[in-house]
Amino acid sequence: MAKNQSSNRNNGNNSRPPLDLVNQFLENQSKELDNATQEIELKKLNEQNAFAYGCKALDAQKEDRKEQREQMTLFMKYGFWLTIVILILMAAFVGGCIYTDNIAIIVSVLKVMAYVLPSAIGGYFVGLNRGKKSSGGNEQTTYAEVVDDE
Repeated sequence: MAKNQSSNRNNGNNSRPPLDLVNQFLENQSKELDNATQEIELKKLNEQNAFAYGCKALDAQKEDRKEQREQMTLFMKYGFWLTIVILILMAAFVGGCIYTDNIAIIVSVLKVMAYVLPSAIGGYFVGLNRGKKSSGGNEQTTYAEVVDDE
């Protein structure tokens, strides 16, 4: 019986890991915790940078849209007045021709407009489509262009 107890003690001592392995395991665990902490900090920094980039990009887009709206308003305003002036001038011309009994002038102007107007409108739309294709929207801003180094 004494032999069984001594053999159990030896087996019990042999089943325990050496102290060096336990210390190494604990050291590895602490290093993993440090690495996880650093990873979390990097993720926070990345999210903060992404948020700053998003804010700067939205501010830039807001400013661009504001300028675009101002330009469109100006274009619409002046385009409206230009159309009114042209219509008034055409009405005065037609009225003057009718008043002086020169209907042939009106007919010849309408013939010229019948040839010139379709080609002018077609050329305008061809140029408009070429402008859209050439711009294409391939210009992209980088992170460094939007966010200033702090």
